[in-house]
Amino acid sequence: MKNYIAILLLAAIALAPIPANAQSTLNLVLTYKVKEGMQEKYESAMKSLIAASQNDPGTLVFNLYKDSSGTYCLLERYASEAAFAKHKQLAASALTDWFAVTEIQKFIALGNLSEELSNKFKAAGYEVYATLNRIER
Repeated sequence: MKNYIAILLLAAIALAPIPANAQSTLNLVLTYKVKEGMQEKYESAMKSLIAASQNDPGTLVFNLYKDSSGTYCLLERYASEAAFAKHKQLAASALTDWFAVTEIQKFIALGNLSEELSNKFKAAGYEVYATLNRIER
């Protein structure tokens, strides 16, 4: 089921609006659960992350989904790695709180990442996929 969710979200990326410099975009797909007893803290952290994303022009997509088992899925798209870095700075406190109350099940990074960022993601156990082909309308 989790792989099915990831496949659906990867397909959703293709339907999201794409800027002209699409080759530099960074896409993230995460599935995760909230740790037991941490729902209230999670909701507070997520509210802060959503607010930071809404006010950040480099954050192109920040969509949250939840399945019937309580697994969340987050789909993010950033205009560039620099935009992703800025987002992490703007939302640093909320991100710290978010990581403290969630258990990541799957984290996939999509795009032509720099070697440095690719290595950081891989060292954290995340999956990284480079762009081979894109057809978008």
